[in-house]
Amino acid sequence: MEKLATWSKSILLCYNYNDSIVKSIDETLEKFVNIGFGSKHFERGYSTEEYLFELQRLEKRSVKINLLKQIVDEVLGLITPYSANIIKDKIFNNLSYSQLADKNNISLRSAFRHYDIALQEFENSLNFAGHTEEWFNDNYGNEVFMVRFNERVKNLNEIKIVCQNSKAPCVKEKLAVIVLA
Repeated sequence: MEKLATWSKSILLCYNYNDSIVKSIDETLEKFVNIGFGSKHFERGYSTEEYLFELQRLEKRSVKINLLKQIVDEVLGLITPYSANIIKDKIFNNLSYSQLADKNNISLRSAFRHYDIALQEFENSLNFAGHTEEWFNDNYGNEVFMVRFNERVKNLNEIKIVCQNSKAPCVKEKLAVIVLA
């Protein structure tokens, strides 16, 4: 199986935390608006232009996050319903591989494979829809939350590689728990 890129997994993580991210941006936006009333922004060293620019920047970030959510919904509609459900159950509903296997009446090993296949199908459909890694980096690469999601996914990928290369079953089992967390 082809190695799945970090950016596509990060998009799914972003989708999963979309409401929290938007809420955080909205709270920051609200605080910033409250500072502006009564010319408090001058006291804090902001010119009116800087203040308005920052308000626009925060609003654009919120819109970008919601756009990413729409893109994920669109792409989940492009892949097979089975793969979409596997992704939703694993990432959005936080099912373990064991629960995924039970729900789909498949073996535990098949749950791992089906999840990997679903993620690959998701990434391929992102690319097909024009949302390539280059597009992602151009539009979201500098977003603080996305940088953190990328780091998290990279760290999980490294743990998964160690787990796959391990010969000791007990080590594999413990590392698999970390990967699934």
